Amino acid sequence: MKRLGLVVLSGLAVALFSASSFSLAAAAAQPSVEQLTADLRGGDAKKQLAAAHALADLGPGATSAAPQLIQALGSRSPELRVQAIRALVAVQTPAESAVPALLKALKDESPAVRAYAAYALGVYPPAEEGTIKALAGVLVDKSPDVRRAALRALRNLNPAPQVIRPIVVKVLEDEDPAVVQPALHTLAEGGAEVVPALISALESPKARYWAAVVLSEIGPDAKEAVPALTKALGDKEPEVRMQAAVALGEIGPASKPAVAALVKALGDKQPSVQYGAAFALGQIGDPAATKALQEVDVKNDPFFDMITTWAAAKTNPSDKQLRDEAVKELIEGLQSKESFMRQAAARGLFELHAPPEVVRPLLGKLLKDNDPEVVAEVVDALASLGAKAVPAAVEGLKNSDIPQIAARVLGKIGPDAQQAVPALAEALSSENADLRQEAAFALARIGKNSAAATPALAKAVGSDDRETSLAAMYALGSIGPDAKQAAPELKKHLTDEDNVAQITAAWALVEIQPEDKATTDAALPLLVKALSHEREFVRLHAADALGHLGPDAKSAAPALQGALKDASPAVRAAATSALGKLNGE
Repeated sequence: MKRLGLVVLSGLAVALFSASSFSLAAAAAQPSVEQLTADLRGGDAKKQLAAAHALADLGPGATSAAPQLIQALGSRSPELRVQAIRALVAVQTPAESAVPALLKALKDESPAVRAYAAYALGVYPPAEEGTIKALAGVLVDKSPDVRRAALRALRNLNPAPQVIRPIVVKVLEDEDPAVVQPALHTLAEGGAEVVPALISALESPKARYWAAVVLSEIGPDAKEAVPALTKALGDKEPEVRMQAAVALGEIGPASKPAVAALVKALGDKQPSVQYGAAFALGQIGDPAATKALQEVDVKNDPFFDMITTWAAAKTNPSDKQLRDEAVKELIEGLQSKESFMRQAAARGLFELHAPPEVVRPLLGKLLKDNDPEVVAEVVDALASLGAKAVPAAVEGLKNSDIPQIAARVLGKIGPDAQQAVPALAEALSSENADLRQEAAFALARIGKNSAAATPALAKAVGSDDRETSLAAMYALGSIGPDAKQAAPELKKHLTDEDNVAQITAAWALVEIQPEDKATTDAALPLLVKALSHEREFVRLHAADALGHLGPDAKSAAPALQGALKDASPAVRAAATSALGKLNGE
């Protein structure tokens, strides 16, 4: 009865989309286009890669190199093929030459090449139907990077509804779950924009179940699908009825028109459908369903009993008696031998805002649960207690065999966990790598209130463990100007061969010293490059940082203009804001 769950991205410490290991600082004096083309044609591997990179940096002035860049797509080196695609886009190769080559690259054996080809195809609107179909075909690619790049390209190309809807339906109609499942989360990332296509998919018996799964993950933004999902509650297949109910629940109060049908589904012959209906009614929260939930025959089914009691309390949040009954049932559920029941109970307590003094001792024990999904629900439940949970979490940092879980709780609490800063700073020197990283991310979530941890974070930036170093950089940037004493350590990484470290350090320095011209001059090209990263979180932070630079970042305007077409609404909003700040608004 839970969402599929979006992957939580831990800041800028993620793999860079480009496979190049060359520092941007190395591009000082560029050879001529003719020389670079010659190097690309006949140089050794290192020269070829450097030439492709340099041609990309030259941009439209190097269009004459396009034929040789297309030829380079046949290279044995995946790294060169990636850079050749990047350059093809940068030099503005005409669509009639670029698109056929990119469509071929979309079938490359390298995931990085396929991903970059998909991204590049999105630069060439309007697209032929063949291009749209090819991109839709890789929505089920094994690589998440390829799937995301394809979705972004499709959104940039903005095909007509009558073109994209049957393609989405066809993807979901594939009878092999191993083929369909990779596409689900990617489609869900499209949010409200893909809902019309999913409504069409609900009309197909083969696609109906998967469409409901995606709508469930989209949640409230899928409210337009409520009538179609309500109709799906009458499907002959119980798994479809169950998933339609769950989707209506995840959409929430906007599913109120479905309440009568969901009440009817409480009497379904299949327990899974009954569970889904009770869950949905609780999430919708309509008092009209309270009586039905209280009177339903639970048939000696402890899980059904627990979830209907919870749902009744959710439909009447001001009724203390109903809430107390639900809390009692949920606490019993936390002690079940069944992990799915413990998980549901933890989520239920979290959503009912059960009294901290009742829940905290029980949840603390469950942090050691063998099921990671149960642990995730418990972390959310503890974090929901806010500052009241901080002392217990700090104790967990020092006297627990899983201190990283306590750090994760503190990170979810955020700024209200300020009193835990000294303990988190101390954890940065732990021999436990997982704890060091979780402590750094917790300090990042606490934000400027973590300023006292700056010396410890600066030391962690110099760690031999890459992930600890990156997490510490991210935390320092999140603290902002109060972390200025760490600037010298961060500057060391602006010329790092590790491009991820470069970008992370650049972002952090801009957040800390936006007024330092030498720093911003070094950071600017790195942030511009980060706007084309495949990870939404990276692009978002890059746009925010460029906005902080204001008019000094005017050279980034073209890249920010491009970001206005980003697949992410948050990135588009950040780019709009940044462009305004560049113009002094």
